[in-house]
Amino acid sequence: MTIFIDNRIGSRELYDVLPPRLPRQLTTLQYGDAAWQGNGPNGPGTAFVGVERKRLRDFLSSMENGRLTGHQLIGMSHHYHYTTVVIEGIWKAGADGMVEVPGPRRKGKVQWVPLELGSRRFPVSVLDNFSTSLSHILGITVVYTSSKERTCEWIANTYRWWTVKKWEQHRSCCRKQVCAMPVLPNGSKQSLVARVLVEFEGVGPDKALKIAKKVKTVEELTRVGVDELMEVEGVGRVIAEGIVNQRGREG
Repeated sequence: MTIFIDNRIGSRELYDVLPPRLPRQLTTLQYGDAAWQGNGPNGPGTAFVGVERKRLRDFLSSMENGRLTGHQLIGMSHHYHYTTVVIEGIWKAGADGMVEVPGPRRKGKVQWVPLELGSRRFPVSVLDNFSTSLSHILGITVVYTSSKERTCEWIANTYRWWTVKKWEQHRSCCRKQVCAMPVLPNGSKQSLVARVLVEFEGVGPDKALKIAKKVKTVEELTRVGVDELMEVEGVGRVIAEGIVNQRGREG
């Protein structure tokens, strides 16, 4: 399975930094900077993984103007089962709680300066809270890296995670009893439909809950079509068709 790298400026530089033995190819990706097929719950090559790389300044800018959540992540949710946003850069919290980045050296020491977009400065809490919302509300993984090299190292390691082992072999992080039961917000109060849906590839807890508001019973779930599923916020054609196809195999 090949790692596809978008061939446009800002993405294609990753191609030469990735380990040379990894299969990779420059192409035009409609969404994301890197993508590949991985071993999902339904077998080899059944999971489509997308990565959006954002340098810190670009991430904050796209957060401000709404491009990230209003365009890019919507497109990625329609194209990929699993999406990760990589935020790249070196930064820290200043004494006033604002994001600071390395500035000019003075007497051999790095001077930290506030990160500014025009006259706008950013509290660390805004960055942290927005990243947390991406993770827990939209089900998007957020990863921080310090440099282009570290980003490529992360891509390489994550690609291997998806391609070397079968899905069911990834059990080093938890006991069997924990992995066997999907976790939904509010636990036992959630519907049977949501608990069934969360077992489907590409349907995390949040999407399961949203679909369960439209599809009230398991019987309805066996009949609902792709177009109806796509009426649910955050459910694109890839996920909708995946649910219908997996439902057919289970049946």
